[in-house]
Amino acid sequence: MALTIWHLLIYLNLFKSSAEQAQTQITYQRWSTRGYLLLLVLAFSILIIYNLFIAEMRSIEVNNPSFTTVKQLQSQSINGLITSLQCSCSKVSISYGNFIQFQPSFHQVCSSDFISTNWIDAVTNSVTGNDGIFGLDFANNGPLFQLLSSLCELSNNTVVNSLKKFQETQLVNAQLLTEDLFDIQVLSIINQFILQTTNKFLRFLQLYSNITFVNQLLSGEFKNFLIKVSNASIPVPVITVRSLNSNNATCLCANDIYCKTPSAIYRLNGPIATVLYYVVGFYAACFPIQALRMSTLECFYDNQHCLNDMIRIYNNSNLNVTRLNSSYNASRFPINSTISNSLEQLFIESWNPTSIYLSYFTQCQLSYCTYQISQPYSVTETITRIVALTGGLTISLRIIALVIAALVIHLLQRHQIEQSIELVTFSRKIYVWAKKLNVFDTVMNNKTIEEQRRGTRVYLVLLSITLLIFGLNNLLIYSSFITVIYNPSLEEYEQLQQQYSIDAINCPCFHFSIPYSSFIELEFDLHQVCGSEFVSDWYIKELFQIYNQLNYFHAKWNAFTLQGTCFTQFQTLAVLCSHVKDIINDGRQQFLASSVISANIIDNSALNTQINTSLMKFQSTLPNVFLNTFHLLRGMIQSNGMVSSYSTNWYLQMKDVVQYATVYFHPQFYNNCNCATSSTCTQSSTPFILGYFVGCTPLESLLQSTFECFYNQSCVDLLVTYLNISLPSSIVTLNKNETRFSMNDTIESIVEEIFIERWLSNISYAKFFEQCKPVACYITVTHRNSFLFAVTTVLGLQGGLVTFFKLVVPWLLLSVEKLAQRFMPRTQSRVHTTMAVFT
Repeated sequence: MALTIWHLLIYLNLFKSSAEQAQTQITYQRWSTRGYLLLLVLAFSILIIYNLFIAEMRSIEVNNPSFTTVKQLQSQSINGLITSLQCSCSKVSISYGNFIQFQPSFHQVCSSDFISTNWIDAVTNSVTGNDGIFGLDFANNGPLFQLLSSLCELSNNTVVNSLKKFQETQLVNAQLLTEDLFDIQVLSIINQFILQTTNKFLRFLQLYSNITFVNQLLSGEFKNFLIKVSNASIPVPVITVRSLNSNNATCLCANDIYCKTPSAIYRLNGPIATVLYYVVGFYAACFPIQALRMSTLECFYDNQHCLNDMIRIYNNSNLNVTRLNSSYNASRFPINSTISNSLEQLFIESWNPTSIYLSYFTQCQLSYCTYQISQPYSVTETITRIVALTGGLTISLRIIALVIAALVIHLLQRHQIEQSIELVTFSRKIYVWAKKLNVFDTVMNNKTIEEQRRGTRVYLVLLSITLLIFGLNNLLIYSSFITVIYNPSLEEYEQLQQQYSIDAINCPCFHFSIPYSSFIELEFDLHQVCGSEFVSDWYIKELFQIYNQLNYFHAKWNAFTLQGTCFTQFQTLAVLCSHVKDIINDGRQQFLASSVISANIIDNSALNTQINTSLMKFQSTLPNVFLNTFHLLRGMIQSNGMVSSYSTNWYLQMKDVVQYATVYFHPQFYNNCNCATSSTCTQSSTPFILGYFVGCTPLESLLQSTFECFYNQSCVDLLVTYLNISLPSSIVTLNKNETRFSMNDTIESIVEEIFIERWLSNISYAKFFEQCKPVACYITVTHRNSFLFAVTTVLGLQGGLVTFFKLVVPWLLLSVEKLAQRFMPRTQSRVHTTMAVFT
């Protein structure tokens, strides 16, 4: 058998020809066969190895995928098994309320007996014969608990209204978020909502407290003022600012918003008030809101004896109500924390947010998902591709083997002929071989062979032209290839951007959510007056001393003087500067708490565009947060006819000088403008100061004034002279070159810009890249097909083209013969034999 196989291989001839039967020709054919088989084995080996190890990037589309399918695809994307996963939503805009829910729980005091009508009445009726001791007795704290009830209700309404607006807010995204991105974005949305809601609530209360304080609006509990009547022949009733004793020190409500004294139960012994009991954690202050915020609720917990002592002293069993629960899990706020601490959290123990990805998925109404996967060819695909190439490959290798064999045989015989003649002889042999080439070799008739050789030439020309066209076409076609770079540095990423287009680079981030604060520095400059000596503590104290030395029985007329109003207006300016600075810092904190949420790295240009757009929106909308509430409170003060204890908008007058006489309020007039009908009535002060006006309240007077005097050293010196105070040598006037506002702009116009001169921002792309930490970069490169790809494709087509042209060429020649017979009758006899020649 071995001998038989050996002889079979030795004498194997795949190039037999009826026209070439000489021994030298048969030897040549056998050598060609061996070369052909060797090339065929080598070619198949290369193709098998190449197709088994090459990976192809395939795009796959899944229509109407289920939730389970999407979860599996997302898991594969996270593990790197697939790339470029995108799922398109039919519903682009989805309300937050469809997938985020809140169940806030409030501090127990907001549902306790301590804000009930029964408790408030019981406290109010527990007077020990002291008539409230000028409003400082605990029995006067009934309204304080009413205020606590109102704050609980306000907090609840704020939360309800904010949640309603929140649930109607739309999440706009054409692509389905992955569950990881969804969780990150929802967490950012929730944190932003809570921060925005609490800040908005607190700034409203703070602004209300500040405006009440600077205008010294009268409290019905007589806590921030007293009414005194002069002993003159014509008694004059006046309002005076109250002082409180705190820690053996005296503070005045006019210049200390935190002025307070411990709340106590008093008993009058003649003209002397004796303290019977100090209520633990409770304070009396100039204004109810301040008293409440500085107090604690520790007296009313079940582990304290305070309430029992009060019941015993007041001898009022109606005070015996259900205490607050002091157990550890009853509240996140300690029992000795101030009410302000709870109020700053809107009395909320927990927001209890929940988000449901399945609900979001359902609302998205997913239409399809696409992704790319890189896979090597399977064995079946490899075999299929190689089989497809077999026809063209064998034909090509047969031709190559014949040429190589002819060349080798000729080289073996070159010693017989000179080299110059050898080249000519070889060329002639090639020419003779090509002339005798016959792919339609079927019969031995010489005439028939000549026809077949002519058809062979036509066949080869057509085949060559067709293969050339297909080869050039494949060389000009573009294909996509993906290159992966793991853990790229910023420098490598920037090099990739220079080398490739932005769209070609896809770098997934390790951290999907990147806070603005991690790569943005955001600062601001306020109007220089807010950092000047004119709003400093020492300057305000100097002005208060001037005000405090005035005769308060002349309050009606002091309202028109520089000395009688300078303290109140500069204090108002200082409070406004401080308040807007807090608002800006809160807004800045809220902005920097926002996050860039992206699964992939964002290039430098796109990041700057996105952040600058957000910055412009933030900067343009921030003043509205302050101004809406500011204008609302100003309008409320005027429309409710609230009285300032400085007698600038209303003053007291008695018609009858008798005991228990009625005291009347009369409006002040400025330049024939009535403060009862307009809050913006103003006129120049006495003595005159450039840009300085007096009016109905310290706040309104300040808003109608300007800073003109502060830019002029002579005017500042005149102000110092009028006030008779000595300024330090370090004080300087304002510089008109350091402001974007005009010197004669009203302070109201500057307040509407919340005193901001400029914003200073710095976006660090290096820090953003560091936070993103891309795990890899996938570069999709599109370029023309390689020469190997074009050759492989042409070989795959060659087998079919060979068969096609072998069938077409005879019919083509027949058609030519038929056309020719019309003009050459001699060819008629050849028409009938043409088909026979090729068949």
